[in-house]
Amino acid sequence: MTNLVGRQFDRLAAQYSTKYDRPRTAFDYEKLRRREILLREVDQLSVHSALDIGCGSGQALRSLGERFADARLCGVDLSASMLRTSQAAQTNQVSLAQSLADRLPFADHSFDLVFALGLVDYLKDPAAFFQEVARVLQPQGTFVFTFPNHDSISRRLRNARRAAEQHCARLLNRHRPKTVAQALSGSQTDRLARTAGLEINQRFYITYRGGLADLPCPILASRSLERWIGQHRLARHLAWSCVCVARPAQTIYPRLAA
Repeated sequence: MTNLVGRQFDRLAAQYSTKYDRPRTAFDYEKLRRREILLREVDQLSVHSALDIGCGSGQALRSLGERFADARLCGVDLSASMLRTSQAAQTNQVSLAQSLADRLPFADHSFDLVFALGLVDYLKDPAAFFQEVARVLQPQGTFVFTFPNHDSISRRLRNARRAAEQHCARLLNRHRPKTVAQALSGSQTDRLARTAGLEINQRFYITYRGGLADLPCPILASRSLERWIGQHRLARHLAWSCVCVARPAQTIYPRLAA
């Protein structure tokens, strides 16, 4: 699985940044929303050191560098091609390394901000990853991560459709192995965080997509539904993805405004 993911993102590296700059699909729009929420949250923090795990094309690191010019910024990714693309995108000094997400080449308590956007769903062992984040995060640090929302009815319908399509492809000998994002429920992410000594303080449910069929005007539809539903409890069962803000369990912070 690890090698398959690395090869897939090696192939995507050249055009990956355009998914942020010019989103054309609901999936592209989701990437943009992840970054927007991350930046909104860090604007309320004083960041001296930050680590982007699964940094991809480096768009989030570049935005952080524009906000915190004196901060120590680091990024890791499994894909060497992505790292080259990320290095070319930076306007500030950024340290990049090729690394597995659960074997980070950093000392304990190295960062006051750690984030992983669109990463958790590709991990073979999410529990080991959360433990590693807790190790490199400072005692009063902040961890921002995203995950595909398994509580979403539309996501479950889409997964059922894909499973049926893959079954038919195997019967016709046309099946090709693909990386498939692993959706997690809210209770699963809570358990992963607690086991690692972290506590999820906030959840932002984002992006809406069709189940058995795509929504018309997908970006406009997703933006409108997110605005109308907001963070109502219904969002947990309809939104496609979730952005979480977590901190070490012993740290007490007031809730930030949504």
